[in-house]
Amino acid sequence: MRKALFVGALLAALAYAPPAAAGCWATVQLAPPPAGTVAGKTWTAAITVLQHGRNPLPDAGDARPRVTITNPTGDSKTFTAKPIDPSKGLYAAEVVFPSGGTWNYAVFDGFTTWDGQPAGCERTHELGAVKIGQGTGISTGGTNGFPVLPFAGGLGAALLLLAAGFSIHRRRGLRARRAAVV
Repeated sequence: MRKALFVGALLAALAYAPPAAAGCWATVQLAPPPAGTVAGKTWTAAITVLQHGRNPLPDAGDARPRVTITNPTGDSKTFTAKPIDPSKGLYAAEVVFPSGGTWNYAVFDGFTTWDGQPAGCERTHELGAVKIGQGTGISTGGTNGFPVLPFAGGLGAALLLLAAGFSIHRRRGLRARRAAVV
């Protein structure tokens, strides 16, 4: 009797269980900005959003992924991507870093609908941090370009040594001439 009652309750619970959200996740691919990216310049962020990492979202043409950049002080900017080829899950956002420094970037996948109905599958994917130049195009070292400041410092030191050497040579020449005159 207890067993029958348990089985009946179980069947009743299953009959009213909401459908599972199978397949309700997406993967996001986005390469970091290229080395040498500086503040004020546009980075075209090529985004790929795929359901299960294999297929485009059910409503891929309506999806609007967004790239959000945030610096350590909490300043953030969001850039909405436009569809490039939704049948392949490809989108692009024009991202501009407002200042140099370290910026974290994340992508909201845009998985908000499924066959025109709200899906509740959306998620923001944290993708890491990147170092952005100051926008002058001049690097202070590292891998973002020519190390201008160290080069300029070395050149200045070399010029000072050359001037000191010339001065010493000139003084010795004057002393030699004075000694020859006496």
